[in-house]
Amino acid sequence: TFAVRQLVVTVFVCLWGIRLSAYLLYRMIKIGEAQRCLNKWNNLCTFLGFWTFQAIWVYVVSLSVIFINSPRSDTNEHFSVTDYMGSVCFGIGLLLEAAADHQKFTFRRLEENDGKWCDTGLWNLSRHPNYFGEILVWWGIFIMSTNVLQGAQWTAVLSPIFVTFMLLFLSGIPLLEKNADARYGRQDSYIQYKARTSPLVPLPTGIYSKLPHSLKCFCCYWIQNA
Repeated sequence: TFAVRQLVVTVFVCLWGIRLSAYLLYRMIKIGEAQRCLNKWNNLCTFLGFWTFQAIWVYVVSLSVIFINSPRSDTNEHFSVTDYMGSVCFGIGLLLEAAADHQKFTFRRLEENDGKWCDTGLWNLSRHPNYFGEILVWWGIFIMSTNVLQGAQWTAVLSPIFVTFMLLFLSGIPLLEKNADARYGRQDSYIQYKARTSPLVPLPTGIYSKLPHSLKCFCCYWIQNA
């Protein structure tokens, strides 16, 4: 079937995948960053476990897309308000993620920035703007899928929840924060950067510093104090 929603969501996910794959390949060619994957070759069990988890990751994250493209979905339904909301959420997320990756890559390519933490552009508003964009991408896809979900298909909510959980608690922000603290933790500028910059949700530093504790927690303030 080729309903409008099915075509749009499929194109969205293809754009996301092509953009991310192209960026990672270009970065690996220019910088040579593939160590996280190459280390898995040293042990067969580690290698199999790593790629098995990747397969599970892809399947869970794709649940919304799978149900939208299912032959059982209501393919005759026209675009609704939630479709437009999801599309806007996806578009903002993809632009944020792409812009943040480009800004950080450009920053790291300059010799004068060697040994410095990127704090320009979107990175002046958030310590992890690319991850915030990634989270928006998959919540946007899920919002669009709510038009066709029925019964057990509502397990598709696991897609954005899984992405959010992984980036906030496991392989995303905690790992990068730990590595950044080890590398830049003795720099006063980095310490000040962490204190004034929102951990996740992009906000001007002047606004973030004046937020009450409850609203800072909404910006994942707990990451800063972990």
